[in-house]
Amino acid sequence: MNLWEQARAGDENAVLAIIQRAEKSIYAAMYKYAYRPFDTEELYAQGVLLVLECIQDYCPDRGVPFLAYVHTRLKYYYLQSRAEKRHLSLDAPLQDVEEATLLDSLEAEEDTEEAFLYKERKEAIQKAMEQLTKRERKCAEGYYFHHLSLSEIADSLGIAYRTAYNNKTRALKKLRTLLADYAEDYRKETKR
Repeated sequence: MNLWEQARAGDENAVLAIIQRAEKSIYAAMYKYAYRPFDTEELYAQGVLLVLECIQDYCPDRGVPFLAYVHTRLKYYYLQSRAEKRHLSLDAPLQDVEEATLLDSLEAEEDTEEAFLYKERKEAIQKAMEQLTKRERKCAEGYYFHHLSLSEIADSLGIAYRTAYNNKTRALKKLRTLLADYAEDYRKETKR
């Protein structure tokens, strides 16, 4: 009977041994994929709970080693927590101020010229992005907008790391060329 089977049968020593073996995976996934800043103890505890879940959910018939299964579940758990943290509610209460929300903390009047320039820059970037090939666009968006590593981008697109790197580099060169005129106009505007 292997360690996972003993843990699933209720052997506390086996459960503790699995948690101890998975500890490096918990910390690695936490530091690589979780939203920053974070509470280390809380995220570690969530990782341990996920390992306990994995003991119950693991299916050895799929041919995946148990610790690889745990590591994959941890990775996607922390990525999901990062995605959820990015979306802040404007109605969420602020921690240090009583009866105030994030919306209250925003300036009431937005500088219309600044808003116009922002919208103009955004449209210029979108038009330039449309000029890229599909793969170049996905590599650039993943790297610069979603803050994914080139390895993650390569895995998601099913391409080699070097191919992802080349596509990102080529996209950046094209964007520099496409946005050169706009950048010059923008520099002139900001010098006024």
